[in-house]
Amino acid sequence: VVLDNLIVLSIVFGVLSATIIGIADLVTIGLARKIGLVSTGLWEKLLAVLIVTPY
Repeated sequence: VVLDNLIVLSIVFGVLSATIIGIADLVTIGLARKIGLVSTGLWEKLLAVLIVTPY
């Protein structure tokens, strides 16, 4: 019974992760068209550093 719950939980988190990554891709495409590809890349890296730095 516990193993079944773990399998379902793994599937749910996998689908959730794929959905979030897809949304992030759509946002990135929209920003790249609006402010440019290089600017989008630089802002993306800056945000990643700011988010990860406390850890």
